Amino acid sequence: MGCYSCCDYDADPPKFFCKHLRKARKEHHCSECGAVINPKERYYDIRAKWEGDVEALNVCLECEALRDELEYFYHTIDACLCASYGNLTYDKHEAEREGWSEDWCLTAPPPRR
Repeated sequence: MGCYSCCDYDADPPKFFCKHLRKARKEHHCSECGAVINPKERYYDIRAKWEGDVEALNVCLECEALRDELEYFYHTIDACLCASYGNLTYDKHEAEREGWSEDWCLTAPPPRR
């Protein structure tokens, strides 16, 4: 979540934020969509401290890819998505209200420099 400096984010940024791509040794559930992450599948292990609470999240590759796509979409419309983990469904609905759709990436403009 490197987005805190680009927009008016009301909360304090995390005290720490670590995101590692891992291979599951046991079954996990995605903290975003609830899907099963089976042993030997890759997922993101996220550890962060927000407002005094330490969180440990497991996020499937599909949800992390969706988060990246939504952040890119907001960048192309000169807005900022400060997506907090655990709220991806809400963020997706908000992006749909702004014009994003499942096939948006097929017609997405190239990144601006």
